[in-house]
Amino acid sequence: MRNQLSSVSTSEPERIYRALIAALIEKRKAWGMKSTDVASLLCVRVQSFRRWETGNKAPGLLVLIRWADLLGCDLEAVFRE
Repeated sequence: MRNQLSSVSTSEPERIYRALIAALIEKRKAWGMKSTDVASLLCVRVQSFRRWETGNKAPGLLVLIRWADLLGCDLEAVFRE
């Protein structure tokens, strides 16, 4: 039987992660950048970057911070939402 507490604790980080990715995609589009542009600036493969944006895979924390910094996305504001 699945523990209800574990499903609650995993859903909150997932919600935050999805909100963060959505904010980063929105910023990228607002800047008129393609996913290939951002991947190149982050020095990562385009395929990896696209997996991050689609939610099929998650980037490491340092890459996520660099990605947000590159686009001028305020991580703190995303976490407060």
